Amino acid sequence: MTKTLIQRILALLTALLVIAAISLRRDGRLLGHDIHFASKGASDTTRLEIRNGTIIVNTSELSKDILGYAGPLPLKVFVTEGRIDSIAVLENSETPGFLRHATKVLLPQYIGKTVDEARAAEVDAVSGCTFSSSALIANMDLALAQIPGNSSDLLKGTKHDPAAIAKLIIAFIVALMAAILPLFVKNKTYRMVQMVLNVAVLGFYSATFLSYSSLVGAMSNGLGIMNLTLALLLVLAFIYPLFGKKNYYCTWACPYGSAQELVGKCSNKKLNMSPKVIKGLKWVQYILWAVLMVLSWSGIFLDWMNYEIFSAFIWDSAQWIVIAFAAVFLVLSIFVNRPFCRFVCPVGAMLKKL
Repeated sequence: MTKTLIQRILALLTALLVIAAISLRRDGRLLGHDIHFASKGASDTTRLEIRNGTIIVNTSELSKDILGYAGPLPLKVFVTEGRIDSIAVLENSETPGFLRHATKVLLPQYIGKTVDEARAAEVDAVSGCTFSSSALIANMDLALAQIPGNSSDLLKGTKHDPAAIAKLIIAFIVALMAAILPLFVKNKTYRMVQMVLNVAVLGFYSATFLSYSSLVGAMSNGLGIMNLTLALLLVLAFIYPLFGKKNYYCTWACPYGSAQELVGKCSNKKLNMSPKVIKGLKWVQYILWAVLMVLSWSGIFLDWMNYEIFSAFIWDSAQWIVIAFAAVFLVLSIFVNRPFCRFVCPVGAMLKKL
């Protein structure tokens, strides 16, 4: 085993430990298993109770394997006189903007309905919030299955919107292209095609990319069949470098990196920055990454992950400030090659060391 390979393996293990530490701090979970700490108070996870004539169903224990974008998305459903009175979203790790959009569209479709009407309702996943809304729908199905009078036991599986399945298949194909074709195809035309597909499919269409939110979610909850594309992207980011393909994900698969490269083609004239300036900007990236890691490990500001620039692809749910920053860096890409990737991206700062 060469010295270089040993260094890469150590860098990989360090990166995994960094992500695991944040996962424990944020979710108290590793690969789908709850890690309980003495300082963490117990929560009420009673599956079913009747209080003052109201049936209350809690899906916390039922739906641990039903994941939204960043992890489990449990609900409390309140049923009074046979009708759904209210629905409470319990503690979760979803991006607030996406979750607000999904709940605003989905949950009112259940309120006021009888239990039977709610069971029969055909509620579709919300565009732009596929994972979060699918998890909400699945949790509602689980909750309704617990209410007395239902002829079936706990639902055995999770319903998946066919459109969401199609998205995942198409996204996987594009990611697979990025994983294999660049190893054999060496021309500018193909690269342009791959960059466009990354932006259109991995970015806007399926919102499948590596961010700290997705990395921590994968570390907390593990990866199921619905996360197959994300699993492939993780291989590109963490395994390919072990075989000499450094920064492969950033170069060939990252949708925002691809967007910057495409916009950068608007002009062949770039700012002439001295090596000293470039080195200084790279140090700024590493310092920013270190600060964010300290804030995450300490629990002071875990919410920074809600403002990662990649979420701008889900433009109808993203924070306006995230969209603004994404637009600014795209404009800068006309004058500087991939400025966000090279000088800001926290994910990129970690992957550069692999």
